[in-house]
Amino acid sequence: MKNFSIEDAEKVNASLPRQFFNKWVIVGFFLVISLVNVLAFARYDWLFGGQDLQFHLQRINELYQNVMRFNLFPVLGTFSFNQTGSAVMAMYPKLPLYGYVLMRMIFRQPILSYYMGNAMMTFAGLVVSYYSFLSIKKNAKVSAMLFSLVYTLSALNVSYQYLMADIGIVATIVFLPMVFAGLYHWIMNGRYGMLTCGVTVVALSHVLSFILLIFTLIVFTLINWTKLDDEKCLGLAKAIGLTILLTSTFWLPALVFSTHFKISVPQVFQLNGIDLVEYTGAALSNNVSYGFTLVTLLGFISGTIGYRILDSGVKQIYWVSLGYWLISSRLFPWHLLQNTPLKMIQFPWRLMIFPQLGFSLIFCLAFVYFLSHVSSQRLIRLGLLSMGMIALVFSIDAQRKIISFEIGAPEITSSNLMGSIPYRDGRAWYKVTNRYEYDNLMEHIANYDYYPNASTSKFDEIANHHVVFDETNRVDAKAIMGIPDGSEISFTLPRAANKVVLPMVLYGKNYHVSLDSRRVQARLDAHNQLVIHGLTKGSHVVRVAYKGLLVQLLGIALTLLGMALATRRKIVLVFGKRNGSADEPITASK
Repeated sequence: MKNFSIEDAEKVNASLPRQFFNKWVIVGFFLVISLVNVLAFARYDWLFGGQDLQFHLQRINELYQNVMRFNLFPVLGTFSFNQTGSAVMAMYPKLPLYGYVLMRMIFRQPILSYYMGNAMMTFAGLVVSYYSFLSIKKNAKVSAMLFSLVYTLSALNVSYQYLMADIGIVATIVFLPMVFAGLYHWIMNGRYGMLTCGVTVVALSHVLSFILLIFTLIVFTLINWTKLDDEKCLGLAKAIGLTILLTSTFWLPALVFSTHFKISVPQVFQLNGIDLVEYTGAALSNNVSYGFTLVTLLGFISGTIGYRILDSGVKQIYWVSLGYWLISSRLFPWHLLQNTPLKMIQFPWRLMIFPQLGFSLIFCLAFVYFLSHVSSQRLIRLGLLSMGMIALVFSIDAQRKIISFEIGAPEITSSNLMGSIPYRDGRAWYKVTNRYEYDNLMEHIANYDYYPNASTSKFDEIANHHVVFDETNRVDAKAIMGIPDGSEISFTLPRAANKVVLPMVLYGKNYHVSLDSRRVQARLDAHNQLVIHGLTKGSHVVRVAYKGLLVQLLGIALTLLGMALATRRKIVLVFGKRNGSADEPITASK
C-alpha cells in the first residue's frame, strides 16, 4: 500500500491553475491573508491586555528610541522600564523587535504599528512554512500551501500573539519549520545552511525556546544516528560555529552583564502539566489558550489511524510529537522537578509548540493523501478552498474570543502601574484606547527582571525615581531624560548633601558620569545604585552613560565574520530555483 507522505502531491497540484503557484501570486496571497488576519484587533485601534504585552511594548519602545538615535544594539532600559538602566535589553534577545520598530518608523502610530508588526510576523510565518516545505519536495505546492495556512493561522499562534503577547515565542513558531527542514537536509545530504539560519533566528528571539529546540534536535539526531557520517558531523560543527558567531551581538553583552553581578532572573512558577481532557475540550471549541488545537488533535488521530502507511520520517515526527504531548501533561511528574534546573521551563505547556508543528504536518499530509484519492477535480478544489477558509475562520474566531473577554476591561487611565496591571480569571485584563493611555502603559512597569540582585529590595524607591540624600532624606527627581544606554537625571536638593543616591542601577563602574557637566567618578552603593558625593544646595543634572562600545563593536565584528563565512560558503540561498536537484530549491552547500 502506498504511504501517505510528501510524495502524494502531484495529482492534487493539478487541480489548481499553474498561474496560482507563481511566486509573486503566492507572496501576494500571503500578504492579503496576513492583513485580513489582523483586522479583528486592528479595527478597534486599541490594545487589549496580554500577559507580556506591557513588557514587550516597552522593549519595542526602547529599541525604537535607540534606533532613532542611531544606537542599533542597546543594552540598557533608559527610555522605558522605569528609565532606571536595567540590563533587560542585553539579557533578552531582541531580533524580532526590529520588525516592529520598522513598522513604527513607517506608520508612526504605536498602536497601529504593533498590529502591522503582528501582520508582518504572520506573513513571515506563511512564507517560511511554505518554502521550508517546498525545500524538501518542490512539487508539493498544494501541500505546502495547506501546511503554511493551517500551521501559521493556528489558534495556538493566536494565543501566543494576543493572549500571551510573547513576541519571542511567536518568532520561534514562525521559524521552526525552517529549523526542521534544515535538520532534514543535514541528516539526508549534509547541507547545514538552513539549519544554521533557523537556529540562529530562534536563538536571537527567545532563549528558553532555543534551549528546548536544541534538546529536540538532539533527540532527532540520536534517532537518525546511523545516517550520519564524518562529513555530516563536520558540517554540524561548522553550523554550531557559525551560529555562535551570528548570535554574538546577543550572547556577548549578556555574558558581560551576567558574569560581573548576580542578576535577578524571571519569576519561577510551580511546575504543573496540562489537563489533557480539559485542553481537548478547549481544542474542540477553538477556545485555545496554551495547549493544542483542533488541527493538532486531528493530526494525532489521522496519524494513529494511518500509522501503518506513514513513512519512516513521518513516524519519527509522530512519536516525538506524541512524547512532548504526554510530557506536557499531568501524566508526567513535574512536581518532582520543581527544585531542579528544569524549573526554568516555568510552564510545561511551552513544549506544545513542537506537537503543534508535527501534528499540523501530519494532518496536512493525511488530508492531501485523502484528496489524492478523489476522482473529481472539482471536489479536490472545493476541499482545498474549504480547508484554507476554515484555517482563516478559526484564527479569526480565536481572536474574537480574546476580544470578547477583554472588551469590558478597564482602561489604563493612570501611569502609576507599580501595583501591576489588572488581572481577571488569571489573565491580564485591560485595554488601551488612545495615545494617552499608551503613554501610561509605557510610564512604569512592576518588573525588575535582570536588575542586579542587590537592587531588587530598593525597586519601588528606584522605579518611583526617588533621590535619597544623607541616608534618610528624599526628594523626587524632577525629570529623567533617556539617552542611548544612559540617562540625564535632574533634581533639586533643599540643602547641601554629603551623599546622594540616584535612581539608576549600575552594573559595575564602566560608566561615564558627569555632574553639572563636570566629569565625576562612577560609584556604587551596596544596592548597585549610582552615588554622588559632596553636592551643594540647589538644582543639579547628572548624566550617566554606559561604556559598552568595545563589547558592542566586538559583537558586531563577530557577527559580520559569521555572515562573511556563511556567504563565502554559500550558506544562505534565496528561495527559488537553483542549479541542482529539482526537489530541493532551498538548500545550502557544505
